[in-house]
Amino acid sequence: GGAVRVSDAPISPGVWGYAQTMTYPYDVQKTKQLLAEAGYSSGISVTIHHPTGRYLEDAPIAAAIQAQLREAGINMRLATLEWATYLAFTGRPVDQNEVQAYMLGWGTVTGDADYGLFSLFHSSQWTPAGFNRGFYKNPQVDALLEQARGETDATKRAAMYKQAMDIIMKDAPWLFLHSESQLTGVRREVQGLIVHVTERMMAHFASLNR
Repeated sequence: GGAVRVSDAPISPGVWGYAQTMTYPYDVQKTKQLLAEAGYSSGISVTIHHPTGRYLEDAPIAAAIQAQLREAGINMRLATLEWATYLAFTGRPVDQNEVQAYMLGWGTVTGDADYGLFSLFHSSQWTPAGFNRGFYKNPQVDALLEQARGETDATKRAAMYKQAMDIIMKDAPWLFLHSESQLTGVRREVQGLIVHVTERMMAHFASLNR
């Protein structure tokens, strides 16, 4: 019903630096072929950890993913955790981390691509130092994100982020699902409330018009 948008980049359109890259096709036969080539012709079993009540329809989405993967021969067990427990469990260092897959959302609260990309995909941000919980590392992506941090020309900076996002999407360290629309209910008499793309509500200039 328009509450979410299929992701075509690691960050959403409301974030500065966003650029359309690609989407992942749903191809069951191709998945089976790749599994067979990797030596799993009879299928594979994995566990995905996910929170409940943290994101819009997070538990039903995890169940839908489970059903789709089953069609391709991937048996995915769901492990549902309360949010604080989930963060602690998925945030262990690489030598202690037992997570095979996890579901996580990310709000780019600065409104800038740096926060949405560096925090999640630069190798210096491997958990627990940062939020790179998939332990992704690509030297080319690292270099582009570092260069973009120091670039003052907006056009050049945006091009660096576009290049980095193209690489990230092709590497597929995550399966990028969707971005949520920010739905806010406001009474008719409330005027001037700003619902910002950074997930903040700004009431500095809000008033009641009764």
